Formats: sequence, C-alpha cells, structure tokens
Amino acid sequence: MQNKLNKNILLIIILLITTSVNAQYSKFSKEIDRYENILDIVSKSDYKTTDELILLSRKIEVREEFVSTLESEVRQFNNKINSIELSIERIEKELEIGKKQYAKLLVFTYLNRTKSTLFMFILSARSFNQAYLRYKYLKIITTYTKRQAEAIVFYKKELEYQKEILQKEKNIREVFNKSYLNQKSLLTVDIRKQLNSIQKLQQKSDTLRKQLSEYHAWQKELNLSIKNEILEEPQNPVNEGKVTEHFENNKGKMPMPLYETIVISAYGEHQHPTLEKIKIKNDGIDITSHSDDKAKAVFEGRVVSVVEIPGHNSSVLIKHGDYYTVYSNLINIQVTKNQGVIQGDILGQIAISEKKNYPVLNFQVWHLDDKKDPIIWVKR
Repeated sequence: MQNKLNKNILLIIILLITTSVNAQYSKFSKEIDRYENILDIVSKSDYKTTDELILLSRKIEVREEFVSTLESEVRQFNNKINSIELSIERIEKELEIGKKQYAKLLVFTYLNRTKSTLFMFILSARSFNQAYLRYKYLKIITTYTKRQAEAIVFYKKELEYQKEILQKEKNIREVFNKSYLNQKSLLTVDIRKQLNSIQKLQQKSDTLRKQLSEYHAWQKELNLSIKNEILEEPQNPVNEGKVTEHFENNKGKMPMPLYETIVISAYGEHQHPTLEKIKIKNDGIDITSHSDDKAKAVFEGRVVSVVEIPGHNSSVLIKHGDYYTVYSNLINIQVTKNQGVIQGDILGQIAISEKKNYPVLNFQVWHLDDKKDPIIWVKR
C-alpha cells in the first residue's frame, strides 16, 4: 500500500514538473512566434531601417533563453535518471542478497520439515533452558523466513516501480532533448540572418543617419508641445492627489497600449546597432504588433490634447493626476480634448507610413515635466 502511495506521489511530481516545463515551452514558443510574425512583415518592406535587426536581436535573446532553459531541464533529467539508475542498482543488490539468504533458510526448513524432527531437536536439549532457547530459535527462524519472503516481494515491486519511473523520465528527457537540439539549430539560422542584416545596414549608413536625425527632431518638437500643454494645465492638488496615488499604486500592473506588443526601441539613450559612436535617444518606447493597430489607454484619465505634428500624424496626451501618458503616430483619432477615458478605451489607429508597412506606436510616461521609462509602468 505504501509502495503504491509513493509511486503515485512521484508520478504526480513528474506530472507537475512536466506541466511547468510545458508552460515555459509554450511561453517561449508564443513569444518567438510573435517576433517571427512581425519580422515576416518588416522584412518585406523596401524601406530599410534598423527595426528588422533589432527584432532579430530580440528574437535571438528569447531563443537563447529558451535554449538555456531546455538545456537546464535536460541536465536535471540526466541527474534524476542517474539517481534512479543508482537506486535500481542498490535494489538489485539487496534483492540478490535477500534471495541467497532466503535460499539458505529454505534448505534449513527442508531438512527440518517434519514435526518429529523439530520435536526431537527440542527434546535433545541438555536442560530446560536450552530446550526453551531452541524453541525460541525455531520460532525466530520461521518468522524471519516469512519476512524474508515478504522482503523479496517488496524489492521486486520496488524494482519494477523504479524501472517504470526510469522509463518515463527517459521518455520526457528525449522530448526535451529533441526540442533543445531543434532550438539550437534555429538559433544558428537566426544569428546568420542577424549578421546578414548588419551587413546590409552598414551599406546604408547615410540613410540611417538621416532617419535618426529626423526621429530626434520629431521627438524634440513633440517634447516642446507636451511641456507647453502640461504648463497650461490648471493644477488641483486636492482632487488630483488621489488620482496620482491611484496611478502610482498601479505601477507595473497596467496593460500595454497594444495587444501582443513587441518593443522595437527601448527608453533612454543607447548605442545605435550599426553606426559606431552614434546614440539613439528615445523619450518613450517604440512598439509594434502583428495583430493589433489600435492604441488603447493604459489607465483612466482625461484627454488633455491631441497634438498634430506635420509628417508625424497625431499624438494623444492623457492626464492621470500628476502623471501623463502620450500615444504618438496615430490617425483616425477616437477621442477629443477634455474627454474622460477608462483603461482599454481606443484612442486611435496607429499609422502605417508609405515607407513602413507595419504600425509603430511611440508610448511615453511623464511625471509633470519629467519623462519616465514606460516599461516599468506596464505589465509584460
């Protein structure tokens, strides 16, 4: 009964571990699929930017983490299999010893199988105490023989159980090992694509410099517009204090303004992927999605303004107490100035330019006139 209980417990543990690993496998696979879907769109664009290279690099990072996770799981399965094999070896030795001891007991029992023989063995004692000791000895031998037989049955069942678990572990390891080798192979393909993308972009350095200059000029103009809007906003510390606190309490819990979001450009200043000694400065994050082109409010608030910048479509500025969220590169705006919005309300459609055939949204978070990293405010 205990053996069966232990078996069921271990099988449940294996099932839980497998389920957990499968969940991780699914998570990595879905994230890689998202990158592959948007990369398929980006790669078809005749207008070459660093987006494809950045997406490839991010996809490689995810796949490298996936490969590392699978490698770790295979290593853990190897350790468990080695442990089970040692356990089987120990049980087999104990079973062999038990069988030999049981064989000796059977020989003794056979030689003393008749009641008269056992009776004479007791009566031939030189004293009552010796006769009693012989009687106790025979009783112990009988009990020990029975227990030895039970032990052999137990070891056989335990051996069968351990071999069953061993086979299950090996089967699972084989699945993960195949996945590991497959992902390593795909990682090599991704790295080759990455190198090819770098080579192509290096031949277009003048074009990339111009793109970056235009991007920074647009951000400068947008920042000036946002600051002016914030300065013109009347402040009501009593009412807005609660809204500010509510916004702060939801830090890291807000949804992304797009479904299935992929970050193309992170917040802050960082090295250009192909131009040496050139920095990219982003006051927010540039995000895209292969399945969604509608920007949504990440938190309840009030629309302060809809900023129009020629050549860069519209930007929606929403107030949340002392905080502001900004959604840029929108068309078909669905909100108006001073309109109240709730989380998830559609603000507008993300524009797809003639040059790019995929939507890119610039999303920013401000605390009064101080820019913040949006990625720490949203749930990923």
